[in-house]
Amino acid sequence: MGLNYKFSRVIGMDEIQADFALNLLKAATRGNESAIISPFSAAVALAMAYIGAVSKTKEEMSEVLAKGQYF
Repeated sequence: MGLNYKFSRVIGMDEIQADFALNLLKAATRGNESAIISPFSAAVALAMAYIGAVSKTKEEMSEVLAKGQYF
C-alpha cells in the first residue's frame, strides 16, 4: 500500500527574473548589434502596467513576468 504523491517544483522569483532578463537581452541584441538595456527597469515598468491590466492581458503579462505564478 503506497502513497502516490506528485511533486511540482516552485520556481523562485530570482530564477524567473534572471530568465526574463536573459530573454530580453537576447531579443534586444539579435545579430551583431549592440544594445544597452536594463532588464530590471523593463520588469518594473511592466509590473506597473500589470497592476492595471485585466482579463487575458493580465494572464499573459503574468506568464511573461512570473511564468504564471502568483506571489
